Amino acid sequence: MTIKLALASAIKKLKQKAISSAHIDAEILLAFILKQTREWLLAHDDHELTSRQLAKFLTLISQRTSYEPLAYIIGYKEFYGLKIKVNNNVLIPRPETELLVDEVLKVYHQTTGAKPKIIDIGTGSGAIALALKKSLPKAQIWALEASPKALALARQNAKNLHLSIDWYKSDLLATLPVKSLGGAILAVNLPYVAKSEPAKFSKEVRLGLRHEPASAIFANENGTADYKKLFKAVAALPTKPAYLIAEIGSMHYKKFLALTNTYFVQAKIELKKDLAGRPRLLIIKF
Repeated sequence: MTIKLALASAIKKLKQKAISSAHIDAEILLAFILKQTREWLLAHDDHELTSRQLAKFLTLISQRTSYEPLAYIIGYKEFYGLKIKVNNNVLIPRPETELLVDEVLKVYHQTTGAKPKIIDIGTGSGAIALALKKSLPKAQIWALEASPKALALARQNAKNLHLSIDWYKSDLLATLPVKSLGGAILAVNLPYVAKSEPAKFSKEVRLGLRHEPASAIFANENGTADYKKLFKAVAALPTKPAYLIAEIGSMHYKKFLALTNTYFVQAKIELKKDLAGRPRLLIIKF
């Protein structure tokens, strides 16, 4: 079977499952098998696949029609220009999280004098910390993660990308010396989806989430429980960080704002929207 016919058949199967990115997904999966680019596929659509290549392609398409995320199938996700290895022990980095990286970089560059350390809380695959280190090679960046399996993968990503991060196994701030947090920039992307929310998502998104670790997605109290725990810990610090920049759930953003106003009365608080116009970042200046 030629590339053209194999792609046409795969795209049809994906569309039957209402997968919105059917064309792109089929091309990425076939390019992955052939170790070629998508552009190469389109320029060689009369190329005949071997029986082994075709069988492998059909297997991967079957996985995708079961709503397994593309990133898990091919084993990586592009994030901030970096190739981040992922598996089902970590949340797949989302494009909107690049806004968090942008904001941390902005704040860091605006700081005069001695540059603050950056602490990535709930690092998962390490995507945020690694993107920041790539952009700020001289910065001191710490990354915290409670899951040993996620932390192991983050370390592997750092090794693959030749980037140096200080990694800590920690449930939020639990294992860090209090004095180390003073004047730091906290970059935070904790679970923020309410357990009732998936009912409002498309079938594709809802079933795709089932493949990702629930502990990295869902939080109690309408998605705010983990942030409440963190804010309480930060509020109790004798010396405050300079900034806390957090990605939040847009559906319940007013609850996150209320938490912020409860724990950080003296702080300057800004809410920033993502490219789709949804509330996405909380920027807290102490």
